Amino acid sequence: MRRTVAVLGMVVLLFVSASAVSAQSGTEGIHISDVNVTPETPQVGETVTVTATVENDGETAFSLSQVSLLRWEESSSLGTTNIGTIAPGESIQVPLTTTFETEGTKRFEVRASGKGTNIGTVNYPVSVDVEDSPVRADASVRSAAVGAWNPVEVEVSNGGAGEIRGLRVTADGYGFTTEKDGFLTNLSAGETGTVDVLVSSDVAGEKDIRVSVGYTNSDGNSLTVEDTVTARFEERDHELGLRASSSENGVEATVANVGNAAVQNVRVRGGVAVSSVDVGDLGARSSETVVMNVTGVQRETTVEVTASYELDGERRTTTTTIDYTPRSNIRLTGTSVEGAGSVTVTGSASNVGVEDAEGVVVGVAETPNVEPAPPQSDYFVGTVPASDFGTFELNARVTGNVSEIPVLVSYVADGDSVERVYNVTYSAVGAGMTTQASEASSSQDGSGEGSSGVPTSASVVIAVLVVGVVAYGWRKRG
Repeated sequence: MRRTVAVLGMVVLLFVSASAVSAQSGTEGIHISDVNVTPETPQVGETVTVTATVENDGETAFSLSQVSLLRWEESSSLGTTNIGTIAPGESIQVPLTTTFETEGTKRFEVRASGKGTNIGTVNYPVSVDVEDSPVRADASVRSAAVGAWNPVEVEVSNGGAGEIRGLRVTADGYGFTTEKDGFLTNLSAGETGTVDVLVSSDVAGEKDIRVSVGYTNSDGNSLTVEDTVTARFEERDHELGLRASSSENGVEATVANVGNAAVQNVRVRGGVAVSSVDVGDLGARSSETVVMNVTGVQRETTVEVTASYELDGERRTTTTTIDYTPRSNIRLTGTSVEGAGSVTVTGSASNVGVEDAEGVVVGVAETPNVEPAPPQSDYFVGTVPASDFGTFELNARVTGNVSEIPVLVSYVADGDSVERVYNVTYSAVGAGMTTQASEASSSQDGSGEGSSGVPTSASVVIAVLVVGVVAYGWRKRG
């Protein structure tokens, strides 16, 4: 019993002595009087400055050896050492900086220690609420080819209330190299911007690419947001597709990079009458559609469209052809011819284009065997809207052996005057039946070969007269 009581007495004595030393060290020597956190409510990734005010409340000078910031949840610490000597009654401010990678309430301690009479170590508990960053970085990789520069697309969105500026986008990781950083001058509140960084690897496989976006917020503080994307580098394959078609604005062409390597300096051209368009660089598994203006083409024609591009420093091309239809394009449809000698041509002036044709006039074109005739040698159709038609009726006089009636069509398309000649099939025997109109070549004049020069109707009259004279003579003789 006596031994037990003695031991308990020693424990109590030691506890009292330790408490006295602890209280003394808290009242003499080092004393942390204040800790200031700037900004008070930081964002994820924002640089936070923790400024500790250390006072000497003792009677003798002491050497402040270290002030540190202890973050228990992350088992990390940072600090400043060998700060200097503080005289009695004096104080010193020591700034420490840190960042937080996640949101929430963060609790940590500021610790100060020094050397001197009755000087120990003191702690100052601190807590701060960290908000989620309003700025987002979203990285994506469509495809990655071994041995090629592959773009990593980074979309940066500013969900905050103020402008951010000086954005710099970098990529980091193992097993690949980067060719350039990306930059954005500024993003207003609610605005989104996209920038590419290029990465390359000589080895196939998956690589984790960590993308960092550093920027300055409206308060002048420097912040960083990050995102990680996994890129699968594959052996390179290459194919560039091209398709084209007529459109209401000209020729529409789509260039599709179906390979896994990006191509550079893509340019689409379509001949003398078709303007060229620069597409620029085209990423893997992506496409771009452009429209090329067409000038001076007044009728259907075949247009060759070519896309040229660079891969590995070599210029390559791919080509396709289309049947181009002008924006305003008048054709004759549903034509028919009635009569013999004096004929009537009827039909429709149909606009198979995508824009209105103005001032449409249809008339009989004169040739050695065909000439316009009253009462209607030409006909004013007027404006024919796209995918619409206007009917007409024409009169002509035909002599000799004629198989076609030439019809001249004139109109205004996109400010240009257009004239075209269509040949309407004609047969005196089958007159009155529906016929087909075909466009004439520039050298065709509508004349026929093997013509006797005597109209068919005159031949019939002569034959009847001859038969009558013979019959009358035979009867007279009898």
